[in-house]
Amino acid sequence: ICEGSTPAQLIGESPTGGTGAYTYQWASSVDGTTWTNIAAATGINYQPGPLTTSTYFRRTTSGGTCPLNSAPVLVKVNPTPNGAIASTTTGICSYETAGVVFTASAGTAPFTIQYQITDPSGTTNTVTQTVPTNNPATFNVLPLNSANGTYTIKLISLADNNGCSRTTGLSTVTIVVTAKPIISVSAANDPICEGSSTSLTASGATSYSWTPSAGLSATTGNVLTANPATTTPYQVIGTTNGCSDTTSVTVNVIPRPAKPTVTASVEYCMNAAATSATAPTPATTTAGTYTYYVTQTNSNGCVSDAAIISVTVHPLPSVNFDLPAGICMPGGNATFTNKTTVADNSALSYAWNFGDASPTSTAVQPTHVYASSGSYQVTLTATSAYGCTASLPKQLSSFFDKPDALFNVNPTALCQGQANFFTDASNPQGSTITKWWWNFGDGKIDTVKNPTHRYNVPDTFKVKLVVTTAIGCVSDTFDQDVIVYLQPKIDAGPSFIVPEGTTIQFKATANDTTSVSLYWTPPAGLSDPTALRPTLTVRKTEVYTLTAVGDGNCTATDTMVVRILKLIEVPNTFSPNGDGINDRWVITNLADYPGAKVEIFNRWGQQVFLSYGYNRAWDGTYLNKPLPLATYYYVITLNNGFKPVTGSVTIIK
Repeated sequence: ICEGSTPAQLIGESPTGGTGAYTYQWASSVDGTTWTNIAAATGINYQPGPLTTSTYFRRTTSGGTCPLNSAPVLVKVNPTPNGAIASTTTGICSYETAGVVFTASAGTAPFTIQYQITDPSGTTNTVTQTVPTNNPATFNVLPLNSANGTYTIKLISLADNNGCSRTTGLSTVTIVVTAKPIISVSAANDPICEGSSTSLTASGATSYSWTPSAGLSATTGNVLTANPATTTPYQVIGTTNGCSDTTSVTVNVIPRPAKPTVTASVEYCMNAAATSATAPTPATTTAGTYTYYVTQTNSNGCVSDAAIISVTVHPLPSVNFDLPAGICMPGGNATFTNKTTVADNSALSYAWNFGDASPTSTAVQPTHVYASSGSYQVTLTATSAYGCTASLPKQLSSFFDKPDALFNVNPTALCQGQANFFTDASNPQGSTITKWWWNFGDGKIDTVKNPTHRYNVPDTFKVKLVVTTAIGCVSDTFDQDVIVYLQPKIDAGPSFIVPEGTTIQFKATANDTTSVSLYWTPPAGLSDPTALRPTLTVRKTEVYTLTAVGDGNCTATDTMVVRILKLIEVPNTFSPNGDGINDRWVITNLADYPGAKVEIFNRWGQQVFLSYGYNRAWDGTYLNKPLPLATYYYVITLNNGFKPVTGSVTIIK
């Protein structure tokens, strides 16, 4: 039977034998070994109820004391078949097919299944299929031309080979059919020239994928740039809601012509004539390096790579020079200052034509000697390292006579250290003297017009003068001698302070004693008034003057003093009684001994008076009190080499 069905009634045979009335007991078992009596099943026959598993039944018959079990009967229960359908995809694109897979989970093959398809409009269609084995089976449920929308596929019945079936609890699947996009693609330019690009535009979908990637600016997007090296077909896949369409476009590439063969570089000088096989002709009016690009184009309009021609226009030298401000004649030395430049800083060579039929000079800064005055056209031609040449003529007519130097000097002979006055007396020869150069012969120079100079050593000096005029003409040297005599330098020596009657020798000095005459005044008492250091026995104070006279009557004088010291006179008494007579102890001539020290002591050796210089004579007091009448003892220190003077003095009434 099928699971859940009721089997046919079990019919028991009528028993025989035994010893009494028969009784019956039906029992069941799931394994045929262990039995369980069935309640209320005591009839000769037994009607089982619905079964879900295979079950063994038997009847036990009792007739007296010996029960007898019948042979067991197996009621086999076949399971209710079961299975489910599943879709191969939850969604498809239009013009695609979709299927379901049936998988049996219970029952015995072959199976017969029925499923109901409901389309987006609600229309249903029932389909019966046979599944020959227990293996999963796939069925195409939606054809290629299925309309877009949602489809429901419901399994409505399932029957197996045992005749068992199921119509409830079966599965349902949903499949969505989405519209497939239809895309198109176009190239903005086709064909294109090699190295060029074109824009590719796709439409009809929401996203795009391009292959191959070579030459593409991107591999996604609806608009991109293609720059393939050669003709290339491109495929584009457009997708909307997961559904795709594919199309292609070919970008045809036409090769470019070869790059022209040209001369790599050419050079010209400014303003030179330039030529060209094809227009344009290079301009040479402005110096510089210019780049020209040459291409060729084929019949398809494809342009070759550019060949480069470098055209260099070299600048002309900017010729300039300064004429000499003036040319001094005779001699005619003319120095020209070259100021020529060239913008490219290339090396320059020169040719100077001095306009006097002399050979040209190639010097940068030449000096030329003109034989005579006149007007000459001087032309400078400069050539750059690239052969570019320019010339400039200038007229030269500035010829001048050079000045004559002359000067006066006062005095022409003088004593050493005295001032010499020089006065310019030069002749400018029609110009103006602007520079003076004096050489005084002692290593000193000056550049003023009328200088003053002092010579510090005796000698004969040759003074030279060179003058220059405003136009630069320099005179010959004019010279004149100046005689400088020795200036005597003397020192009369130190002064003397000596006692009267002392013999002394003067200590004068002189810078020269052989070429000068010496004389002391006053001469009285001197051992030799013409000697530098005479002797003298001092009798009085006197001022002595030494005079030295040399060559050129150059004279020097100096003085010194001989002063005598008179002997002091010390009184031996005085009377400080206030009567105005001999009230003080006055020492005659002590004033001649500045710094002399006077000391007075009493008989016991106590110092009662001390004075330096003795500016105020002693009045016989000690500590402003009168001393008693007595004899006191003095010590007078005169210094100046004198021995101290000692003695006594008595204070009386």
